[in-house]
Amino acid sequence: LPGAPGAPAPAIPIPLPVIFPTAPEKVITVVKDRVLTDAYLDIGIWTVAALKQGILREVSMIATQLDKAMWRYTVGGESQFFDKILPARLELPYPDVRLPAGTVVRIEAKRTAAVTNTAWVTITGAEVG
Repeated sequence: LPGAPGAPAPAIPIPLPVIFPTAPEKVITVVKDRVLTDAYLDIGIWTVAALKQGILREVSMIATQLDKAMWRYTVGGESQFFDKILPARLELPYPDVRLPAGTVVRIEAKRTAAVTNTAWVTITGAEVG
């Protein structure tokens, strides 16, 4: 008798994990550099391909003279920051931020003094679908 003293406990069904097929990921790596001017220049741009879902994983920015470089960073037209002077190399890791098709990740920079200044940008992510 189940529930009687000394009787074995009833078996509890253990659900098996459901495994969903995953779409293949196309790795996205944008590494760009440009010599800065007095006007903002596109340094790194990634546009999520049509009919795909983007996954933003990290962006990073550095310049030969960081104290003389000003940055703008937008995702999908929304400013993440603008007119920002960075005190050190900036690395922004993201926990797999999902982006719809057509979303643009854009990093721009300009120099703030009449010096030769080169900026480098890295954008990493993936496209799925």
